[in-house]
Amino acid sequence: MNRKKLLNIGDKLLTALIVLFFIITILFKVRYIETGSMKPTLQVGSIVYVNPFSYCEKRRPGIGEIAMYQSSTGMEYIHRIVDITEEGEYIFKGDNNSTKDFNPVPLTSIEGKVVIRVNIVAPFIRAIKNLQDI
Repeated sequence: MNRKKLLNIGDKLLTALIVLFFIITILFKVRYIETGSMKPTLQVGSIVYVNPFSYCEKRRPGIGEIAMYQSSTGMEYIHRIVDITEEGEYIFKGDNNSTKDFNPVPLTSIEGKVVIRVNIVAPFIRAIKNLQDI
């Protein structure tokens, strides 16, 4: 293959990746992991994609799934579901935390399931963040 043909293929591939990135960003909630509460599953600096369409009355979250919920104070948490109460509310806990999260979470406060985890960028993002802190 000649150089011009390779560049043409590269341009098309880059364009496809950019379009795919924007589609994923529109369909999913993209979040940056800021704390170590989910180590080793999710490292500080990891990027996660949350599917906001994953749960409903017919498809309820299950124990062991990692999901994002909004607390009564408006904070978003990405933790693992560890139990379900008799009332049908969900108990969350970070993998690296010794205790469960404060209050049971109703289905209406669960914003979606973590479907994609990108841990490989975590070291780079941590390094950039550390440089900004200097």
